[in-house]
Amino acid sequence: MSPAEIAIAEVDDLDVASRSMRVHATSRTLARAVPLRDWSIETMTRRANEVGTGRLVFDGDASSGRASVTAVLRRVLRRAGLERDPLITLSSVPAVAARRAYEETGHVEDAARRLGIRSLDRAAHLIALDWSAGP
Repeated sequence: MSPAEIAIAEVDDLDVASRSMRVHATSRTLARAVPLRDWSIETMTRRANEVGTGRLVFDGDASSGRASVTAVLRRVLRRAGLERDPLITLSSVPAVAARRAYEETGHVEDAARRLGIRSLDRAAHLIALDWSAGP
């Protein structure tokens, strides 16, 4: 999920039974359901219980939320000592999940769906897949 998507995520978007989170469309991504791992389910459920209703992360307008989420993610990278690593960026976080989807199925379309993007070329680029090299 991108900072913009995280900023508008709501309690009702969490589906514990299906172990997924509904992600709303943004100007750059399509709406979709994203599978969640155990840690994510536990963390999101705890947060949903704290918040009750409304937005999970940021309760305000979307642009301020996106800026706040971006700032927090950058702070996490800095505290982890990863801010200077050129391979670890804000876009590499969702790209890892998309790469995992590709590796599980062998289909770049699944990576694109996980990212919520229409372009298979862009998805291939984000997951570091060089499809043009051929077999």
